[in-house]
Amino acid sequence: MSGNTGPFWIGSGVALFSALVTLVFIKPLTPEGMEREDRNFREYLEAHGYDTSRMGLLGGDDAIPNVDDHHPEETADVFLEKGSA
Repeated sequence: MSGNTGPFWIGSGVALFSALVTLVFIKPLTPEGMEREDRNFREYLEAHGYDTSRMGLLGGDDAIPNVDDHHPEETADVFLEKGSA
């Protein structure tokens, strides 16, 4: 085997190092852990003066439309009407 193998060894070393860092320092993602992080984040925001009373609530102008409410045929009709005008 000949050739320039330096980039391969450097890339392999970086990949192994990043995998090791991930396994050691990143917490596993569980539903309980997500709830704990949400609770800690909310407490942090409240401790620093943020209003969290509406946090996580949808409604009014900031509501996200439901994907199931989307009707592609209506969108196509509107697009065709605007395009032909």
